Amino acid sequence: MIAFARHVVREQLPLALFSSSARLQKRQGELIKSILGGRVYCYFERHKRRLACAFSNEPKALLGETVRDWLLAERGSRNFLWCEVLDGRTAVALVANGQVVKDDLAGDLAAAAQEARRRFGNAGRLFAHRSAADRVAALALGEPWPTEVLDVSVADRAGEARELPALRPIDDIPAVRKWNAFWRATKLVVFVAALGFGAVAAWTWWKSRNPDAAVAGPIGPGVQELEYENLMRTPDVGALLPAIHGAYRQFLADPVFGAHWTIQSLKWARPAAPEASTSNAGDLEIVAALPEDVLTAPADKDGRRGRADEATRFELPEDAEAEVLAYARRRGWRLELAGASATMRIPVSAAPRSAPNEARLQEDAPGAETWRQQALIDDFAPLGELQMTNLIPKRPFRAYAMTLRLRDAEWATGDVARWLGDRLGGGPVALQSFDVSHEGASVSGSLTFWLVWCIPTSTNSCATG
Repeated sequence: MIAFARHVVREQLPLALFSSSARLQKRQGELIKSILGGRVYCYFERHKRRLACAFSNEPKALLGETVRDWLLAERGSRNFLWCEVLDGRTAVALVANGQVVKDDLAGDLAAAAQEARRRFGNAGRLFAHRSAADRVAALALGEPWPTEVLDVSVADRAGEARELPALRPIDDIPAVRKWNAFWRATKLVVFVAALGFGAVAAWTWWKSRNPDAAVAGPIGPGVQELEYENLMRTPDVGALLPAIHGAYRQFLADPVFGAHWTIQSLKWARPAAPEASTSNAGDLEIVAALPEDVLTAPADKDGRRGRADEATRFELPEDAEAEVLAYARRRGWRLELAGASATMRIPVSAAPRSAPNEARLQEDAPGAETWRQQALIDDFAPLGELQMTNLIPKRPFRAYAMTLRLRDAEWATGDVARWLGDRLGGGPVALQSFDVSHEGASVSGSLTFWLVWCIPTSTNSCATG
């Protein structure tokens, strides 16, 4: 019998205009590998401006894609629910517009049917192997769908196929192999060019050097205020924002929480007194909820279903709640359950600045135009509105509190987090908070940070420390 992967994590990623699908595949595969650890196997399909991704820890065939290709070729169906009994369990696959939405070797047929009904209304189709005909007959689907009982098993169909859609190591995917070969050649050219440039630069310096010039010694820090040090001890934004996004991806990729809970909001705040010697940069707080169908009231005597009474508080069974809490503790996460909602706190790991005072910039430092208000407003305009508060006078430093109001910013892939980290990293910036609502793959909310500047005084010189 053909072996199908048991647990598959799926997601849809947008493809920017002229973006490379191979590059996105490579990046997503490496990202999932870094989050889950160990061996990770991938499968990708491009659908116009979207990239469908599937990940698992098993190098096996994909049930959903196998069923989809079979019934598309045999029945011409692009919107359907399929089920079959395999090893005593109900295997299900849900396909919408030719794309696999869900597949499970031990699925919940009733839940899959409800989701199919929400997606297709009365326009869907149901295919069931004869082994699952009695289970289909027991479903309460409301107005019945066109249903076809199949004599051919998915295992029989898979055995006839020349090649099945299968999960592979990221570097074995053809598009990624070509990408890797291209970049190896590019890096070789760049390395040779850099060697030549370095040799020319070294020769130029040797010819122009002044052997009598004095060599400046190291300058010790002069500003030691606790609040200033705490601000500067916050990890550089270029490392901190991708680390926050990495904690978010850990939740999404988790086979328990990412597969069954829907994220509602994300929040991170700068610790009041960050430690200089650790990479603990606080926690990312994720508020998530169980899907809405969990809160659906049972059918009444007339067979009608509806929302549960809002006054009725949903609670997980005690044994299930204890198991979920223990699972979160094993992952090093702190979890609070409140009915159908969960608040998860996932540690964010980002190294502190190696020497806090190295981040100081004097008031008129070269390149300071990068941090002017108008330059920041112009750069952030595609993401949202930038608001700056009045100057906060704090001798011997000053700070501007700035808030970027994000609106429908794409957050799933990490492109926005990396771009913001690149734009704000390496400068006099301390991230204060990240507080957003989450819907689909986008976020809306606020990103608050401080621009911190050293001010020369009679006892302190920014230029000399």
